[in-house]
Amino acid sequence: MSVSSIDFSAPAVFHFPYEVSSPSAQIPKLLDQLVYSVLNFKKDVGEVFKSINEADPDCFVGEVLQTAAMLAENLVGTSVDRLHELADKYGEKLTDWESRWYDAVYTHKTISVRQGCRILMNLLTEYPFDLLAVFFGMFWAFYSVDKFMMRDLIGHVLPFHPVSHPYRTLLESFYGFALMETFATDRGSKMVESAFQSDPRHPWIIHTECHSLEYNGRTEDALALLRDEKEWYEDSLMGYHNTWHIAYLLAEHEQYDESLEVLQSSLIDQVVSASQMSDACALLWSLRFANHKVDNADFTKLLVKMSDKITEHGSPYFATHFAAALIGAEDYSGYNTFRHSVNNFMSNFKEHDIVQKYESFGLNMMDSITAYSLEDFQIASNKMAEVQDGILTFGGSQTQREFYYQLMYSSMLKMRMRSKDKQLFCSLNSRTGYRSLPPSAQRLYDELSKVYANDRETFSFCDYTSSL
Repeated sequence: MSVSSIDFSAPAVFHFPYEVSSPSAQIPKLLDQLVYSVLNFKKDVGEVFKSINEADPDCFVGEVLQTAAMLAENLVGTSVDRLHELADKYGEKLTDWESRWYDAVYTHKTISVRQGCRILMNLLTEYPFDLLAVFFGMFWAFYSVDKFMMRDLIGHVLPFHPVSHPYRTLLESFYGFALMETFATDRGSKMVESAFQSDPRHPWIIHTECHSLEYNGRTEDALALLRDEKEWYEDSLMGYHNTWHIAYLLAEHEQYDESLEVLQSSLIDQVVSASQMSDACALLWSLRFANHKVDNADFTKLLVKMSDKITEHGSPYFATHFAAALIGAEDYSGYNTFRHSVNNFMSNFKEHDIVQKYESFGLNMMDSITAYSLEDFQIASNKMAEVQDGILTFGGSQTQREFYYQLMYSSMLKMRMRSKDKQLFCSLNSRTGYRSLPPSAQRLYDELSKVYANDRETFSFCDYTSSL
């Protein structure tokens, strides 16, 4: 499909360009609305899906896209039975575009998230203006596979979108974010900054600018940005996460009371998804690592909010936070039940690539947080140190994954051993190669640098040249 065949005249609306099997004339218009709502992070996405179902209860494209959205946060709890039923009903009437989407969703659910993302990449080769494939594929990779897949999926279609495309700036922001998450911080930051200059009021673009400032050591500017631009994102689907960034940055600047106040007043009671629970849980633990008092009740509130989701193990990233919330609440019986369900999941889906993420990182993290809570800091630090390279590509952003580093660092510090301090120093130093350290990590690095300054000063090379 050529660029000239798509109507870009409306600056805020992307007209859905692909044929669908639904006989309802309302479906293309509702798909237009869905694209608009999804890409602008509007809160009415669920209502749009409901309208699609009302316009055509047997709408295949509505079912496949809603399933794709659900798969971004879970695997076990997402049923594809209705999707299979509709695929059988329509058979050869399904368009090529719909069939590719069906293959991607089915593969994600049953075999491999990575392969599901690759099917979407192949779909985008033929249908580069399917921005829903870009969006949902991006979050599939972000939470469940790795950031390099996310980067490549977005980069796959960016060259096809002209400057006149109404979502070109947003795509550049997506890509810049992915570059930063794959450690190309300089290039990614430039793309993010350019996007922010072009569209400084988009909720997601504000978010990526915040990440750029964080990764470049400008955390005070990041905090000021989110406070100043709150009116543009607070009533969007980015409202929760951007507010979490405020609480996170307050904690990084040792304003612990203020951070906890934001958590308790604006975040904990608003949790409705696994991603929101993960954000709040990680920050509660960060406050504990900083020796700030956090009540077990705050973790319990998170668990109550997500009690029906706790055994949906589609993303190891979310599962590690469920485990951390149970341990934070000191609900060891609940944790044992949860860990048993994880083992069952791994047995039932042992061929799925999600299980590899549990084996390579997730289980070690769960064991580490459990050992930490029982004050066995040797096991806690060893478990995290064994898999610390896995933190680089695990689910979530670099900011969200700071929780894992903080668990490891706090465990090492609790040991009060020179060997552990050196290990911590080396870990911190290795991270300076691709980003500025967060303030809490930078403070540790500066202190340890002073400790080992004498070691550097006393080291010298022998002068072999005099004997030649």
